[in-house]
Amino acid sequence: MGGETVAPPAETSYGFAAVTDGRMISACTQKGVILWQKSIKGKPEKFLSSWNDFLIVVTDKSILNLINPSGALLWSADCGFEVTQKPFSGWDGRIFVRGAKTLACFGIKGSLKWKIELEDTAILQNLPNSQNLPTACLPDGSLLIVLSKNIEGKSCGLRISPFGKILEEITFSGKISCLAQCPEGVILGFSDGSTGLFSVQKENSFSSWVLKPEENNLPIKKIICRQDSSALLLNNGTDLKVRIVENKTGSIIQEFFCGKLNLNLTKYCRPTERGFFISDSFRAIEFDKNGSIFWEAKLPSEATWNFITFTDEGQILLCMKNWVLNAFLMSQSVGNKKRLLSQVKNYTTPSKNIQSYDGTVYSPVPFYRVEEIASAFCRADFSTEKEMTQELMELSQSFIEELFEKNRNPREQKDFYSANPLYVQKILQAMSSCETDIFASDFAKLLELEDDPLILEILIDTSGNFGYDEGGVILQAYEIVAEKKLQKKDVRLAKMLCDSTYKIVSFMGRPALYRQGKQILSNFMTDRFDRQAGSYAMETFTKILNLEL
Repeated sequence: MGGETVAPPAETSYGFAAVTDGRMISACTQKGVILWQKSIKGKPEKFLSSWNDFLIVVTDKSILNLINPSGALLWSADCGFEVTQKPFSGWDGRIFVRGAKTLACFGIKGSLKWKIELEDTAILQNLPNSQNLPTACLPDGSLLIVLSKNIEGKSCGLRISPFGKILEEITFSGKISCLAQCPEGVILGFSDGSTGLFSVQKENSFSSWVLKPEENNLPIKKIICRQDSSALLLNNGTDLKVRIVENKTGSIIQEFFCGKLNLNLTKYCRPTERGFFISDSFRAIEFDKNGSIFWEAKLPSEATWNFITFTDEGQILLCMKNWVLNAFLMSQSVGNKKRLLSQVKNYTTPSKNIQSYDGTVYSPVPFYRVEEIASAFCRADFSTEKEMTQELMELSQSFIEELFEKNRNPREQKDFYSANPLYVQKILQAMSSCETDIFASDFAKLLELEDDPLILEILIDTSGNFGYDEGGVILQAYEIVAEKKLQKKDVRLAKMLCDSTYKIVSFMGRPALYRQGKQILSNFMTDRFDRQAGSYAMETFTKILNLEL
């Protein structure tokens, strides 16, 4: 691997990625073929995350780096504090970063959206390296953080919105020893052996259920959550005891022992396709909710390896100290797995219903307000992001509705947006500067529906600046524009389309989108378009080739 791994490998759709002390990141297939190796500036820290095949790497204690799926560094940002936990992405691509006394949020293009100061976060004293209690996400997208302070021995915490607002200060029913998030909320394990589900309903938190401890009050030390059930893990002497509970109700489904395994020395645990995986320094096992152990592995001396990971493909990845990464196939999945895109969720909804009268769709947001939103987002001021995003979503949907109605019935006069290109420009500029992924499909729909050359020009430019196109929907719309909407005389628009295609392909770094980009550019290399457009498309194609996707 070109050095010792300094963080657990991050799983990707093609396999995994690993970062080493040689300041090198390697992307590998599940069969061990190295797809690419890229150097990175700064000393890599022990945190490596993946999100839709983008990699989030921490260097020099406080520097956040985003790397696209082809290994290109998109941006680096100084958090201004030492990162103490693995950064993770929210529903819409924003990145949350924890420090000992700080929580921050960065946009998809690297701008700081917000940062708030906290008290020292809680530390689990019984785990190696003083591992922090993880930040957890609740069903409404808010974040749960456990603090170091307590009241009469009871843990305290904060519930924080994705927009940096402290929603609640919480005193729990006991001292929290571990936690894990599930679809219904966050399951909390307490030092007295009890367990409970903490969740949110109608913007308020509540305790959904509480499971009493066993008679000997053994503490829950680890929790592994699946979609419908979770494994509560505790040590009874030197043996691993497991309680399987239903997430929604807390009902105990099964209780059993899984042999010797020291939870104080836990190296890795996670849900699997068939059940649960856990490893300490000596032993790794996969078991199901009925207590059946599918396999167990005796691990080599801990002095010879740094990290262990178990992948969706049923492989143990063991990062050895001699710079070698070993993969062992423990279970074989049936059939080929398809790459799953992240679940599309938004933190916001339109602030009002789209207003209409006499069949005319119009916008209720005045021009000065649209200018305010565009100006704020363009200068990376996200202080009132939630409200501004709500209004933007409303404007975007209203614009789409107007175009849809015009295309369905051209005789009707529905031209609020068409008659106000400057108004539209401000909306689209704000959308392209939001630094989340929520407007990709809106840009695609607008490109497909709009025929006005002036507004189409604005759309092509701003959608390219938006950059993020996970499903390739914007590029698909570009292809429709190139094939059906541009004429030989539209040299300026053709060049802009080439530029925006390059911006998206280079930002996303996906071979599949490279092929889409190639198809778009090929349209301009035919007799349908002016030679200038064809020549510019060829230059753009050469730039894409140089990306080496």
